[in-house]
Amino acid sequence: MQMLAWDDREAWSLLACPEPNPLKSFGGVTATLFNRFFEEVAEPQEWRDHFGVSRRWPWDVSFYESRRKVPVGRTHDEPEGARELSADIRQILGMRTSEDYDAWLAPSLYKTRMLPMPPSMARYALTYYASSLVRYKPQMFDPASHPEQAYLFDAVSREVALPMLTDVLAAIVGQPVYFYSTGGLRL
Repeated sequence: MQMLAWDDREAWSLLACPEPNPLKSFGGVTATLFNRFFEEVAEPQEWRDHFGVSRRWPWDVSFYESRRKVPVGRTHDEPEGARELSADIRQILGMRTSEDYDAWLAPSLYKTRMLPMPPSMARYALTYYASSLVRYKPQMFDPASHPEQAYLFDAVSREVALPMLTDVLAAIVGQPVYFYSTGGLRL
């Protein structure tokens, strides 16, 4: 989850990750890139209210603050350039497709060189692979002979379709597109 925070002098980006230390599992170039622009900080006071998280949220959360800050002007409007604070890690920041999170941290596939796999690319790769199997080995999805694969293909086609259409629409219009369920607008 992401929040833009500021005081009287400067603004910064604050990320809340619902894992104790997500970078430990990433390691390598992903952690190096993330740590270049963000540092772990203590839990902010009243963080649930600021991030809009329910008191029933069961997971531990770690917080990261952008190292780079932008100056705040005389007005109390959003500081100029503040939205770009998270753009430093856009390579590993996957666009969201649900109201649960603001974005996904997408690690590199390799530990030594950067090749991130954001959720949109993973959905495309999985769909491409499944469509190749349907075309060249359709028997792999026969419920009688391969029930596990048939169930998996059905789940993939059901769960990937709407997020992938959202990804395509966002690419066409050139900005993120969000669909909220009515339950996602509750306070």
